[in-house]
Amino acid sequence: MHWGWSGIGLRRTAGHAVAAARNYATNPLPIFTQQQKDEARHLLRAILREATYFPDQQARGYIRSYAVDRFKDYKIGHKDGQVLIERRDVMVEKAKRQLRHMIRANAGDLKPFQKVMLLAYGRTGRRRRELLKPLVEIPDEAPGGVEQQAHRNEATSGKVPAGYAKDKLQFETESASLPTLNKKLMAVLRTSLSAHMSSSTRVKIKSPRQLDPRIPERNAWLKPMPENRVRNMTKKWYGTMLDQVLPPIPDDEYDRLKSLALGHVKPPPPPEARSPARGSCSKSDIERSALAAKRKISDKVRGHTFTSRFLQRQYADIFTQVPRMEWENKSQNWTVDWGRAFLRAQVIEKLTVPNKTSARPQVSK
Repeated sequence: MHWGWSGIGLRRTAGHAVAAARNYATNPLPIFTQQQKDEARHLLRAILREATYFPDQQARGYIRSYAVDRFKDYKIGHKDGQVLIERRDVMVEKAKRQLRHMIRANAGDLKPFQKVMLLAYGRTGRRRRELLKPLVEIPDEAPGGVEQQAHRNEATSGKVPAGYAKDKLQFETESASLPTLNKKLMAVLRTSLSAHMSSSTRVKIKSPRQLDPRIPERNAWLKPMPENRVRNMTKKWYGTMLDQVLPPIPDDEYDRLKSLALGHVKPPPPPEARSPARGSCSKSDIERSALAAKRKISDKVRGHTFTSRFLQRQYADIFTQVPRMEWENKSQNWTVDWGRAFLRAQVIEKLTVPNKTSARPQVSK
């Protein structure tokens, strides 16, 4: 039957268009193909599987939560479809690199292993920024005393403070204050400088003069320094100081790390890798075998064995970079104790305490 341009044909064509629109609204077309979805799902499972093999319990939980959050961030419906299409290949390659990185860390490669440990204990990466927020956003002089200062909170949260408005008249009228280091940040930076944190991951301060912004009064033309230059130089200095801060960790995590670093508690043995199911060979096993083949040199695989002594040294290296802050009522200031001091005291104690075998009396024949 030929509909042509009759009224019935137009009505029926319009009805099909409305039905198609409703079907698309209720069941939108998938952005990715089924093969692409399976690849992303497989990568997530492979990363979670490798996370279970890591010898440290804290790192296993951090890697698991970080991987799940990153994959959820790029699921369909969380971001714009065009953004997902543009970033899909880049994020998949990044996930593959992270998987290879985890495989190397579990194989005993020192640098990937230390990187995962630094990420898990907040010495680098996203967790360091999360642990840094209480030091920046709550600049109270004493625990639960002084009210917060809004300009410091806004300066450190990535937003422009009220005094930094683009309008020059508003900048002059409002009570603008440049970002400064509060007592918490100053205590951490000063003690890290005095503790000689040469092996630290981030602290690179060599002199106490760097703790204050050194801005010249005049520019190259011997004129007073413009306000915009002063503001930008101060913000740059403040960002550099925040980049050098090693924030403290929760007390329970600190006590556990201290016991492992000092050798009071032996670390548990690392979990054993599970054998793959029969009739299936996952891509993680293929990548594991390919990586092991590349890393073999004259039938020897490079890598450390996860012994209790090796793990204690790694915990000690992390513990030297972890501070603990306490408030003293007498001095009305924050005191910061670094893990390096505890390890040094333990070494001195071992050297000064006489050995039991050497203290035995000599029996004359």
